[in-house]
Amino acid sequence: MKTYVQFYTMSTGYIPGSLPPKFSDNFKKPTELLGSWGCFILDGRNNLETMINDAEHRKNQLNDQAIIGYKIIKSRSLLEEGRVLYATENVK
Repeated sequence: MKTYVQFYTMSTGYIPGSLPPKFSDNFKKPTELLGSWGCFILDGRNNLETMINDAEHRKNQLNDQAIIGYKIIKSRSLLEEGRVLYATENVK
């Protein structure tokens, strides 16, 4: 089992199907942060409170203003959807 944090950022607000591309605040929504900053592996033996503290610590280390929240997920691998153990208010 893998336990990890998936960080989230806001999308650009792209209006689907618009050519040329148009953007609107009404279409902004939380989306997964990509790249090496988007995912952080946790120690699955810890309790949820410790995992939340580790996620907050990592978020502060990254110091990225674009991160709006995160989910703590437990799954068999990073490729599977898994079960959400905790989600911040912004990404529920």
